[in-house]
Amino acid sequence: MAIAQPQMVQLNVRVDADVKRQAEEVLELMGSSVTELVRMVLEKVARGARDYVEARDALSDRPRSHLIDVSEGGPLDLDTVDPRLARGWKAVDDLYRGFGIDPSSLPKDDRPWDVIYEEAMDAHFEEKGLLL
Repeated sequence: MAIAQPQMVQLNVRVDADVKRQAEEVLELMGSSVTELVRMVLEKVARGARDYVEARDALSDRPRSHLIDVSEGGPLDLDTVDPRLARGWKAVDDLYRGFGIDPSSLPKDDRPWDVIYEEAMDAHFEEKGLLL
């Protein structure tokens, strides 16, 4: 019985010529290619579609220090904060209030958000076996 080969398709993407050239140089030093990188990213997203936000954030170099604690009552920038995360923060604050606990009275971590975020993401990726 023959194993069916996957049907292959071609993907065309427009990117800045300098970005492509620089990426090719770096990937060549790593023994890879732009094609292989794109294939790996697409396969990862396809296998873990429920983790789209995680995949997007892992690939983004956008600083995360602008994320704010909703218990402070400030506005959320929904372009940079996933709405599900914002709703989650609000739900936790509502739960604390339901138990008669003022969320602002809880201990705060004084480290910058990007430091906390990176530490949490490193631990998360280690648990998944993606970091050694």
